[in-house]
Amino acid sequence: MRDAVIAMLPEAGDTLRPSLYYLLAQLADPASIAALRQAGETDSLPELGEVVLALSYSTSREAD
Repeated sequence: MRDAVIAMLPEAGDTLRPSLYYLLAQLADPASIAALRQAGETDSLPELGEVVLALSYSTSREAD
C-alpha cells in the first residue's frame, strides 16, 4: 500500500494530496517518513503546512 500511495503523490491534486500525506504519516515506516520529508522540501508554504499537519498525527519518533 505504501508504494502505491507514494506513487500517487506526484499526480495528486490539491484535494487528494493531504490525505495521502496523512496515510503516509500513519504508516510511519522509514520509507513513508522519507517520502514526507521529501515532500516537505517544497517552496509552497501551503503544501509544507499539509506535510507538517500530517506528521503531527504520526506515531513515529522520526516525525518529531
